[in-house]
Amino acid sequence: MSDAATTSILKRKAVDGLNGHKARSMSPEKAMRLGMALSAQNGMGLACEVTRVQRSMVSHETLVGMLDSESLLAILEGENGAGAALAIDIQVMSGLVEHQTLGRVLPHAAAPRTPTLVDAALVTPFVEDTVARFVTLMSTDEAPGWLQHYKFGAVTEDTRTLSLSLKSHDYHFLLMDISLDGGAKSGTLGIAFPDFQPEVELPQEVDEAETPAGSFQAGVLQAHAALTAVVGRLHMTIGDMQHLQVGQVITLPVEATKETTLESVEGGRVTAVKLGQINGMRAVRLVEAIVPAGADDNASQDMSPPMPEMDVAEPMTVSEPAPLPEPAAVPVPEPEVPDLPDLDAAMEGLGDFNMDDLGMPDLPDVGGPSDLPDIGGLPDLPDVGGLPDLPDLDSLPDLPDLADLPDLDLTGS
Repeated sequence: MSDAATTSILKRKAVDGLNGHKARSMSPEKAMRLGMALSAQNGMGLACEVTRVQRSMVSHETLVGMLDSESLLAILEGENGAGAALAIDIQVMSGLVEHQTLGRVLPHAAAPRTPTLVDAALVTPFVEDTVARFVTLMSTDEAPGWLQHYKFGAVTEDTRTLSLSLKSHDYHFLLMDISLDGGAKSGTLGIAFPDFQPEVELPQEVDEAETPAGSFQAGVLQAHAALTAVVGRLHMTIGDMQHLQVGQVITLPVEATKETTLESVEGGRVTAVKLGQINGMRAVRLVEAIVPAGADDNASQDMSPPMPEMDVAEPMTVSEPAPLPEPAAVPVPEPEVPDLPDLDAAMEGLGDFNMDDLGMPDLPDVGGPSDLPDIGGLPDLPDVGGLPDLPDLDSLPDLPDLADLPDLDLTGS
């Protein structure tokens, strides 16, 4: 009786502990609801209530059909390269934009419009913070394998472009009904997380005899490479391209599906493939072996004759140049200067110099001032006292005023 009672007590404690652990663990629905409310309140000061969260596992085609092209569509980039899908309808997007630009959410419904890059920039902090809080709340001992951190990637124009950007087959889709600022605006927001299994890196045995070249080659062979399947090519003039319209269908020849090839990012052909589908997804099958790019080069290098060894000459020692000899002094002959004649002896032969010996005539004697002739014999001037008196100026007639004279016409002259 005592053993049964002890077992029952231990079992009840174990069940209670398990129920408490399950109560403390976060489900994706609860983590998303709590993370979005905290992000809006702490990051923006906005009251955001998630009234309903619907979680479902959908395929790639089903997810694209559930989205609306009139919503804000974007790709969230994951840590391992797998992208998630984001869809925010016009009401929720307008409410978030109005709160950040006007300071409040307008109580009437927003008019339909095309989302812009400005709208995406305004809602990016809210979306990234919500996803970060969701991942943090879900990061427990029983966290799902597809959980990873995401960042806002690029905005897509429509669901077709979004479908081409998604690479996974299945997605965990969370569709939420949101009420902003006490019901001023209400709408939906959906996030689709790709379902994938994390790659477990197995420990590799280290070979001591492995050379650095072999290690580098192994690392290169394990690198990821992106290939593009090209179904066919269509030649078209620039004029025809300018007349293409949205929704127009371009017909490819039937032979194009039989000439599908895999090409690298640079456009180089890798191998030929056969086009098909698996589980509704487009797929290709290899029809020929992939030849390494450097196989022919290696073969040609092996067949080439070895290069002969070259003798290396000993280094030449260069000595310092010897100093040049100083030039010998060459005597320069001085020119002979003739002796000058004796000037004193030449002057003695000239004798005394006298002006009388030049033979010049004598100048006449002009004497002093008293020797001038007398001018007293000149005739007397006539008497001018008998001249008539000059007329009185007051008796002269008045001269005409120059202003009264007629104008002269000089144009006819």
